[in-house]
Amino acid sequence: MYLYLIRHGETVTESVGSEQPLSEKGMLDVSEIAAFMSCANIKVDEIWHSTKLRAKTTAKVIAEAIEHKNLVEREGLGPNDPIANIAEETDILHENTIIVGHLPFLDLLASQLLVNNQALRVVNFKTGGVLCLEKWQEGWHIAWMMNPDLLTRCIKPKNR
Repeated sequence: MYLYLIRHGETVTESVGSEQPLSEKGMLDVSEIAAFMSCANIKVDEIWHSTKLRAKTTAKVIAEAIEHKNLVEREGLGPNDPIANIAEETDILHENTIIVGHLPFLDLLASQLLVNNQALRVVNFKTGGVLCLEKWQEGWHIAWMMNPDLLTRCIKPKNR
């Protein structure tokens, strides 16, 4: 089983809007990550996202690109929400799932799942980045991680 943790794309500054929609770069980055996930033939049962516009927009772009059953807006996935309930819920999941969220929530959740200590920062989430965790019998392990800047550098045509 796989759990994909995705940080929302880059946003406009707070002074532009209190809801912080995705910036043009943020939309492009998320679209490229979505295309990468589609190319990798990623399929999930559910895509969970927080109630914030930036996570909702990111989740919708991902949902348009990959096979999934449900797109679910969930409470408890905000930047400063406690991770305990979501961490417990992921331990009983039996279907591939995506969580689209924010920092520090995703940092804390990844640390809790990987090393059972949310105080240890073990992953550096970039905006629009995705971390794929695989559940083994003894717990969660990192399967792979991709961020938009790395993906863009790899697929950008070389100047002639």
